[in-house]
Amino acid sequence: MPTLNLIWIMPAEGGIQIGVKPQPLSGSGFLVFWYRSGLCNLFFSKLGRNYLRFAEVRMLVRPLRQIEYCMRRGIKDMKKYLPSLGIFLVLLFVWETVVRCLEIKEYILPAPSRIGIVFVESIPLLWEHSLHTVNEAILGFLLAIIGGVILAMLMGIFPLIKKLLYPLVVISQTIPIMALAPLLIIWFGYNLLPKVMVVALVCFFPITVSLVEGLEAVDRDMVKLLLAMGASPWQIFSKVQLPGALPSFFSGLKISVTYSILGAIIGEWLGASKGLGVFMIRSMNSFLTAQVFAAIMVISLLSLVFFGVVVVLARVVMPWHYQK
Repeated sequence: MPTLNLIWIMPAEGGIQIGVKPQPLSGSGFLVFWYRSGLCNLFFSKLGRNYLRFAEVRMLVRPLRQIEYCMRRGIKDMKKYLPSLGIFLVLLFVWETVVRCLEIKEYILPAPSRIGIVFVESIPLLWEHSLHTVNEAILGFLLAIIGGVILAMLMGIFPLIKKLLYPLVVISQTIPIMALAPLLIIWFGYNLLPKVMVVALVCFFPITVSLVEGLEAVDRDMVKLLLAMGASPWQIFSKVQLPGALPSFFSGLKISVTYSILGAIIGEWLGASKGLGVFMIRSMNSFLTAQVFAAIMVISLLSLVFFGVVVVLARVVMPWHYQK
């Protein structure tokens, strides 16, 4: 269990007091807040204060405990993927062996070792293109979250809106994004906006549908109980529906966030001056297959990072869901 020490240091008297709730002291001095556990050893200080209220202690400790909990669960979850990592390393070994034994040309299929060398050599160029792709992905993903949450809340609160718009949302997914992207380029040009809109269209559907389903899956008995107690619609939504829909919402976020990089790449393929999609097209046209694989590595890493951020955010926002 983590321990919490509140230490008073008074230079004038040289006294030190340790306790959870120190009493106000007179004289000049400064307060050191020390939170220590197996994974965290963080320090906070406040100058010119003679006391620390217990409410402030809780405000400082709660986020630290959540961060520590996420770190512990993350380390525990990583151990589950060790067999998969072993299989991946075996596949890389087989790939390397086949390419060397059959003497396959590099422009057809480069060896993993060659891809690693090219990746290291291309880091500055990949970094420059990755910044543009990440910018497009983040903006489009945030736009999809805003639009998806607003539409899902409207459909969850007003059944008539769901009957009118939900079929249109489903039908919109039958149109290939590769068919819409050229139209966006024609309408809005080759600037940032078409790529952001492509990402938003790709990420919009999972977020909206998952949140709508989550709002409908709440405990009806709990809703009836709050209605009997005279709760307002907003109280029912904020106390029951929204917390109950968060697991489904974050499930949709996990799916959408992996699509965000893909949507940015598709937009860049159709028209852009920078980005990982442009880097891949230029490498492909020059028969630099190793660089294409290096770009694929970066795309996979970015998708994993985005996915990990959403997982950590989900554990912080709804810790009760992961403690079951």
